[in-house]
Amino acid sequence: MSDFHNVRFPSRLKLNVSGGPEMRVDVTRLSSGHERRNTRWSAPLRRYLISVGQRPLEEIQVLTAFFEARSGPLYGFLFRDPFEHKTAGNNQAVSAIDAQIGVGDGVTTAMNLILQNGRQVTHPIEESLRIAIDGEEVFSGFTFDQVTKKLVFDAAPPIGAIISAGFEFDVPVRFENEQLIATRTVNNAGEVSDITLLELRF
Repeated sequence: MSDFHNVRFPSRLKLNVSGGPEMRVDVTRLSSGHERRNTRWSAPLRRYLISVGQRPLEEIQVLTAFFEARSGPLYGFLFRDPFEHKTAGNNQAVSAIDAQIGVGDGVTTAMNLILQNGRQVTHPIEESLRIAIDGEEVFSGFTFDQVTKKLVFDAAPPIGAIISAGFEFDVPVRFENEQLIATRTVNNAGEVSDITLLELRF
């Protein structure tokens, strides 16, 4: 995507984050009292609310510079979801058998990276990526294609082989805000209004 910057939201800013998956559903209430519901999205997208509050001026300057470099909502970027950012549990290390991502058919060489809940990951941390075939970890013969956002094997895994993966990942997002509102307070500090980030579909 030409309107996406492959940079991460500054991790040095320890901010309060709330949010989670959002679905768009049209609900029509009929005269009988029954409802008709239709989803407009095939899968949820995350929305995050960042409460900045009072921060040192240095941190506000870092946030402002990042916002301006993205031209507000114009360019997307990467964000580390504090609630779900790796295939393993919070206190566990990533392993090659964390999540099953496919079954070999002897032909297919490209597979999506999928979490256990079915969520597709398009921006894994490549150095964290671990792959196993039938429970045995492999250390070569695969790459992650940044264009197709798929795991690509040099040779198709054999028929019936269980392909699993483990990895850390970021979420592609953009600012919803068109303006970053900051207020200078005292003692080299200031306050910034809340920021909303919207997940992008790739």
